[in-house]
Amino acid sequence: MFGRMFSKLLKKDQKPLVLEQPQREAIIDTLVFAMMADGEMTPEERDELDGAFDKLEWGGEFDRETFLDESIARAMDATGSKERAATYIADIGARLPDLPTRERAYELAARIVCSDRDVAEAERGLMSMFIRQFQIPEARAVEISASVHKDFELI
Repeated sequence: MFGRMFSKLLKKDQKPLVLEQPQREAIIDTLVFAMMADGEMTPEERDELDGAFDKLEWGGEFDRETFLDESIARAMDATGSKERAATYIADIGARLPDLPTRERAYELAARIVCSDRDVAEAERGLMSMFIRQFQIPEARAVEISASVHKDFELI
């Protein structure tokens, strides 16, 4: 799932992401938080996350598994209230330097929440928070969402 999502992330008209390690970590944090929006992270999703790490050419201070465990813990801490979630997403957004990178992170998160073809209310709320905290223009968010929904045959 993640490997497929990452390969679909860069469409023909998009430039490849050139990221430093803090931005790679922020994208993984985005994806983990999106995966946990419905309260669970399946073993299959965790396996697929390895594909994302591979695509991002992981080179962090911590090994992938340690970072993933810490990312899950951060996501769990942020799920207790809307305020904590908004603060966490704002922190992630601050580590993504420009709008195109935040838009791509949002697109990947949208692909995660749509992958089971059943977008829960909590997932919709989280995606709205990503739009606000990542400062994605509404028209662009609608365009991204429509593209993802089309890919997953939700429209």
